[in-house]
Amino acid sequence: MSSAKNQIFPALCLVFVLCLTAWIYWPGLDGPFLVDDFHNLKQLNDQGGVTNLESAVAFVFGNSSGMLGRPVSMASFLLSDQYWPGHAFSFKYHNLLFHLLCGVLLFYLALRVLLLLKIPLTSAALMSIFVASFWLLHPYNVSTTLYVVQRMTQLAAIFSIAAMIFFIIGRQRIASSSENGLRFIVFAVFVLVPLSVLSKENGILTLLFFVLIEKMFFSPINTNKFYRQFYWSCVVFPLTVLAGYLISRIPGFMRNYEFRSFSLTERLLTETRILLDYVYYILVPQNFGTGLVHDDFVVSNNLFQPISTLWATLAIIVLLLLAYALRNKIVVVSFGVIFFFSGHLLESSFIPLELYFEHRNYLPMFGLLLILSYGIYLLTLIESRRLGQFMAVFVVCFYLFIASMLTHQSAKYWNNKFDLLTIWATEHPESLRAQRVYGQMLGDHKEWYYEGLRLLERSSAKFPDDITLPMLMVINACKNGKALPVELNELIRMSDRAYYHGGLILVAKIFSDLYISGACSEGNSELGHKLIHKLEELPGMIGLKKSELLYHHSEKYAQQGQYEVAVLMLDEAFKHQQIWLIPYTQAVYSTSAGMLDDALRYIDTALKVDNQRKRHELSQKTKMVELKKSIQILMEKHNPDISS
Repeated sequence: MSSAKNQIFPALCLVFVLCLTAWIYWPGLDGPFLVDDFHNLKQLNDQGGVTNLESAVAFVFGNSSGMLGRPVSMASFLLSDQYWPGHAFSFKYHNLLFHLLCGVLLFYLALRVLLLLKIPLTSAALMSIFVASFWLLHPYNVSTTLYVVQRMTQLAAIFSIAAMIFFIIGRQRIASSSENGLRFIVFAVFVLVPLSVLSKENGILTLLFFVLIEKMFFSPINTNKFYRQFYWSCVVFPLTVLAGYLISRIPGFMRNYEFRSFSLTERLLTETRILLDYVYYILVPQNFGTGLVHDDFVVSNNLFQPISTLWATLAIIVLLLLAYALRNKIVVVSFGVIFFFSGHLLESSFIPLELYFEHRNYLPMFGLLLILSYGIYLLTLIESRRLGQFMAVFVVCFYLFIASMLTHQSAKYWNNKFDLLTIWATEHPESLRAQRVYGQMLGDHKEWYYEGLRLLERSSAKFPDDITLPMLMVINACKNGKALPVELNELIRMSDRAYYHGGLILVAKIFSDLYISGACSEGNSELGHKLIHKLEELPGMIGLKKSELLYHHSEKYAQQGQYEVAVLMLDEAFKHQQIWLIPYTQAVYSTSAGMLDDALRYIDTALKVDNQRKRHELSQKTKMVELKKSIQILMEKHNPDISS
């Protein structure tokens, strides 16, 4: 009976926490789409909605996020809606379900790990409940759960956790000479790890977690020859290949740093402080300063500027040395520390990504929470057992209460775009992104226009080289029928000292929609063209982004009947991104201009590019063949002597 009660109580606790988490997050499900949601989900409507197999395949395999397109994550979005723009509630609701599932899996992973440490089952179960509960309720996970596109992080974590569970089960079976142990590991390596990677590329770190589990908890004595061969060839070898690949990509990474506001050295130094910042926010939960805006984090110029860089670097070295020293004595501390830093190896190291994102801790924080739970467990072992148990219960209740309150408050903020952006702009006065987005939002409402204008003016004085702030001033002026606070000629002069950053493309598109072919184009179209042309030549405006802006700009020329100019711009766009859509559009424009020979040449180029694509399931050949037939028919009408 006692054993049954010991099993039922943790299960009831977990169910209660899952329900509590759902209740706490529920107000945030009605919140808005944000930032990268638009880029990733607008493809739902590329073919008028995902209504058949062809459009489903195009959406799932057509994403440009990451090296592999993250098709598992893209497929999951179809659970929420098949059209864009959809209702954000459905997307966020499914994110919440994935968050709850991840919490259940983390409970079981923690339990398996703690049992490997020979902790009694009852204590291990209660510790695992704390780990899962604190993780589920932690305010640091709000931005991952309620930011729709971070489902990619969630799914990568789900498959990674499941893979580790299967690995541990299989490894225990092999150690005890039980049958079918290797089958669990094969399933983890060849099914769950690929699913994690195809959700988000850092899922490949699951293989590193396998190595950590193997080294920490299992002896090579309790293995057979076949397993050792499998482990070295299917776990260690792929990791070695990955390391070699990343090293070979360093020259390319270095080129990308030319367009960041920090160098490789500065990034590595800054990440030491950021990693400790993560640790602090995980162990001392709070919602002040959290969210998606962290571009105001001060960059470390060298080891002594700021001086906290030195202390952070030394602290990380000490933590890693401590983890190594305790690997045979206090294994849970060693495992937790190494797990946390291993989980950050890709996104928080030398790859030229943005410096700071909370979602990078979604899975790595498990290591720290495991250590925290072990510390609470040690309280129950002090000489005065009753006092120790009281202290442990108090600490657990305190952590979970604080986390619940903070997350509930954050979820309510995430429900309202105005509140959310106001908080971010207030908490991050030095953040260009926060001020820009907040000023843009205020300008969308006539009653807040002047407040938004003042904010953008103050921000522009603080960031004089950023062209998007004065551009937003004139965009908001157009939307609200106000006099221009900055003349377009002055904007063009400002562009001489401008630089490229991630928010520039969207602002440039909105500007061109209004001042070249929209509500404020009369008398401004020529100047609008001139400004966008200058933005296209900014340092850092290369590759996909330059192609995207050129393509959008060419549409403006085509709308004005200047098809030849539009076609020439697309020639330049094609140099930066060789996709079928560009020559296909050139064929359409050339046909409209009566340049049928050019149209035929462009459609042949589009067919050639389409035929060379790696993902043949995304082929648009039918669409292009139809256009080619139409062009040939027109050519025959103009010159009957031409044979088809």
